[in-house]
Amino acid sequence: MASKTSLRPAIQKIAEAVYNYATTQGFAKNDYALAGTFDPNSDRVSLFFGTDRQIDEREWYAGILQEIRKSFSDYLWMIRNIGLVVEHVNNLDEVYLHFASAEDERDLNELLERSMEQLEREKLDWAVSLVARALTKFANSRGWKDSDYWIYYKTNPDWNKVHFIFVAEGFNDQDPDGATRTARDYVEKQLSEQQGFPVRPQDVLESLDLVVRGKKQVDEGGLYAIGPGYKEFWTIYPAQTS
Repeated sequence: MASKTSLRPAIQKIAEAVYNYATTQGFAKNDYALAGTFDPNSDRVSLFFGTDRQIDEREWYAGILQEIRKSFSDYLWMIRNIGLVVEHVNNLDEVYLHFASAEDERDLNELLERSMEQLEREKLDWAVSLVARALTKFANSRGWKDSDYWIYYKTNPDWNKVHFIFVAEGFNDQDPDGATRTARDYVEKQLSEQQGFPVRPQDVLESLDLVVRGKKQVDEGGLYAIGPGYKEFWTIYPAQTS
């Protein structure tokens, strides 16, 4: 299955490296969350580690990277392509939203000078984060492991659309239209409960193009293969090591 299958061992190694360092600091699995994205065009892995416990962020950044380097000592190209952010968060759910909000704090004058095009792009970034979080929670509600599902996305600013392909073992042999409706209804419910974000739930839903596929379908390739331009969103929440 395209990028996610080949990435699975690497993701597992990253999760284990983070787990190892966190354990040495006396952290349990439910004390932190780890999320990331993979861009197949650049082979870039972007990681965000968040914890609601007080930490020295610089010390943790160095410690986690050192553990990751040890795990990938034979794959230096992988280390060069990993970006990491370590932050204290008030709620572990904030980890999902990092990719949309990392550069939110701007001078007021700069905000006023932004073009409408840039604002629309930012809305799409928020849509990606909110929908990805909802789909991850959907998977968790089904009792799926991280290795049981895949989330792919791409944005189309020209048409103000964000496209998601939600792939899972649990969708095998299911009616794709029915499964898509079930997943979309769950996303809609999750969005209706969100507050305090700079995008309205109805705007996210209007921009959302969601497709659900079984893993067997995607493995067959052809029309069901993951098309070009899609990035992968994944979470280890909390980190799984088995």
